[in-house]
Amino acid sequence: MNKVFTKEQQWLLHPDYLEKLRQSPQCMFLWQHYYRMMGNLMENYQDELESSVFAGIAKYINEQQLNFIIDYCITDKIKEDISNKRQYGRVNTEEDDPDDIMEALWKHPRSNSKFRVAMSELMECYQGQIEDELANNPKRNLKAERFEEIKALFQLNDDEFSLFLAVVIRDSGMCNFRVGQLAVKINFFANLLNISQAKLLKMIAPTEKLRRYKCITDDIDVNPELTMFLVGIDDKPLVSNFYSKLDAEALPWEFYGVLAEKHGTILKTLLKSRSDAKGVNILLYGEPGTGKTSFAKSLANELGMTLYNIEQKMSSDSGDKSEYSTNFRFAALQACDNQVDTTHSLIVIDEADEMLRGQYGGLLSMFAGSAPAGDKGMLNSVLDEVKTSCIWITNTTSDDLDPSSRRRFDYSIKFGKMSREQREKIWHNSLDKHGVKRYLSAELIGSLANKYEVSAGGIDITVSNIAGILKHDAGQFSQIEVLIEQLISPHCQLLNIKPQTGSRVNDNYSLDGLNVKGKISPAQIITAAKRFRQEREQHTVPSPDAPRMNLLLTGVPGTGKTEFVKYLGKSLACKVMTRMSSDLLDMYVGGTEKNIRQAFKAAEEENAILFIDEADGMFRSREMSKRSWEVTQVNELLYAMENFKSILICATNFADNLDKATLRRFTFKLEFDYLTTAGKELFFKQFFSKLYSGRLKRAEKEHLADIANLTPGDFRTVRQGVYYLKPDNISATHLIEALAAESDAKRNLSASVKTIGFAAN
Repeated sequence: MNKVFTKEQQWLLHPDYLEKLRQSPQCMFLWQHYYRMMGNLMENYQDELESSVFAGIAKYINEQQLNFIIDYCITDKIKEDISNKRQYGRVNTEEDDPDDIMEALWKHPRSNSKFRVAMSELMECYQGQIEDELANNPKRNLKAERFEEIKALFQLNDDEFSLFLAVVIRDSGMCNFRVGQLAVKINFFANLLNISQAKLLKMIAPTEKLRRYKCITDDIDVNPELTMFLVGIDDKPLVSNFYSKLDAEALPWEFYGVLAEKHGTILKTLLKSRSDAKGVNILLYGEPGTGKTSFAKSLANELGMTLYNIEQKMSSDSGDKSEYSTNFRFAALQACDNQVDTTHSLIVIDEADEMLRGQYGGLLSMFAGSAPAGDKGMLNSVLDEVKTSCIWITNTTSDDLDPSSRRRFDYSIKFGKMSREQREKIWHNSLDKHGVKRYLSAELIGSLANKYEVSAGGIDITVSNIAGILKHDAGQFSQIEVLIEQLISPHCQLLNIKPQTGSRVNDNYSLDGLNVKGKISPAQIITAAKRFRQEREQHTVPSPDAPRMNLLLTGVPGTGKTEFVKYLGKSLACKVMTRMSSDLLDMYVGGTEKNIRQAFKAAEEENAILFIDEADGMFRSREMSKRSWEVTQVNELLYAMENFKSILICATNFADNLDKATLRRFTFKLEFDYLTTAGKELFFKQFFSKLYSGRLKRAEKEHLADIANLTPGDFRTVRQGVYYLKPDNISATHLIEALAAESDAKRNLSASVKTIGFAAN
């Protein structure tokens, strides 16, 4: 392009305007690029432009320069056209705003070519003047550091960085090109940068850095989450909005007991042998509050690696926290990966549920609705490309993760509730760590581990606070149990953890008085169960010939089935996990099967007895089934029973309804029947010894023996009936008559149930 003006003509910013520019909150660095890009636009763009495009030039052009351009570009005829015709805006070149005048000169076909030449030369002069200002006064370039920080953080090349600057310039109002159609905007930016549209389209593709890191939006606008940083309102380092270093004290590795022993060696080997080109992706999933985040901290500490956390929220001016979008967190992860030492760092993505969750589909989405889902393509890309090893933490189940994403994890650990033994070990370790173990008895530690199902972190916080109290006042050790209760109870309440009170066996329960039919007695069952647990504890992988310990308890209500389960749990010092059939049944297809799997898995992880009461609702004969899901839930139960590694006990009042294949899978079957005469006398003494201390007379014994269908539950009901009355003197006859009334009530109820309906006339 030929030069229009001689060297003697000064195309400089007016000194007054230059001083304003120096003091402007806008970055001189941006103005330099603005003038360069406007020069490109003047040379390349062929379509119509609005006055707002020239706003940045009009703000600082001096009157002499503007008049010179007007005189150079237009004749009297052109001046008349632009002042009278609507398509040129009816602009008065002597009175109207400079940006409106420049828009009119651009639009008129006879002034357009000269206007382009003059403006291109003006932009070149302005750009050079800004460059001189920046070179002579480096401090004025401070705000350019924020742009350079973005360039470095996201590893943008020069072309990508120029496009980012162009989008910032356009959104700032310096060159506000107002368009609705994306195609027009793409053409505008291509000309602004002097590149082809094909190249620009490649730069703004979703997989390329600018959109992958969310520097720009899908509509080619600036990501608003970067705006506060760019304009200088937020003085924090940019990286703090994306990730931060986790310096919190980690729990000792040995705190994790079985988890550390089972997974520690392979995890350490994986992380130490990682490829320079790709990190190791580890998934920690399971119930909330089970110590997944603490485990990640301890693992990093154990390996001597620096742990970085991908941010979940950003702070607003009011101090409130707002959630980052899922896509922004993906960008933050990639940015962190670009900046940290990939060999000696670990990145933890906590609460990654939405980033990892797959899209629901089919019938489940119709009934349950669609949960928020992450970008599966982005997730898979990140899992394949991130060079730093990552620990992903989620409270979702594995079923909620897309199979293609699950396959990409190098290792995974499911976190369930810790067993009582694990918690007890953590209590011991934490008490040792804080030097206060001498204040708690082994019995108290075991009781705490059994009662409070808290994580390793919760235990350590409690013990740390106890240590601080005792350091301040050693005399408090006499109240240590009370102190622990006062500290840990609010923690449990906050996390919705219910203290376990245990299944207390009725003081009046006795195996001797029960009427259990069969060749195997309840006492023999207890001995067999003890042997089963001993063998399982001694052999991690039991012999394939080792029988299961599945027990079926049948009989009418009140005959002692449930109390026997409690008694067995107490005898084995073993937790009993009770599930009613109604707890497992689910209205949604597949829900019951999932509940069955979870129940068996939870009991196995706790090494607990799984007790399914009213089991006939679950084990209904498949021959009687009318729906396919009734068959599949029995199949799921059969599979679970076949592979269960702990003790299963099922109780039912309707054994005839059970599936035949299910019956074969019970190792022992006990039928609890109504009490014999000896059993009635024994339970009379057991339950009523505090109400009646005398011995039964012969007639009273005969009366008691004649009462049909008595169960231990009847004795308990009668005793409860007189508990609050507290009679001064109660006779054996009164108690026996009350038992007879209970028996009559059961017979009457049974008869009424059989005759309900419409009587025939």
